[in-house]
Amino acid sequence: MRWQDIATRDPYLAGSVAAREHEWFEDMSALEEADRVGLQGEQREKFIQGWHAELAEQEQERKERLEREREAYLDDLEHKVLRKGDPVNW
Repeated sequence: MRWQDIATRDPYLAGSVAAREHEWFEDMSALEEADRVGLQGEQREKFIQGWHAELAEQEQERKERLEREREAYLDDLEHKVLRKGDPVNW
């Protein structure tokens, strides 16, 4: 089922799903997508809320992933420096 098919039944969910499919380099925005499927009033507002909530969640997940990768890199670097015979310690 596509997000366009559920937009009138659950516009918040449709906005969330549409944002998952959206690529940052695409020209379409939440407002344009809502217009494209004919959402108005409260449905349009809920669609846009769902869209922005999904993007915020994706950004939070990206930040957490980058932090985990950074911590893993620093741990690895620390273990390499502390190894005996490491040229860094000569």
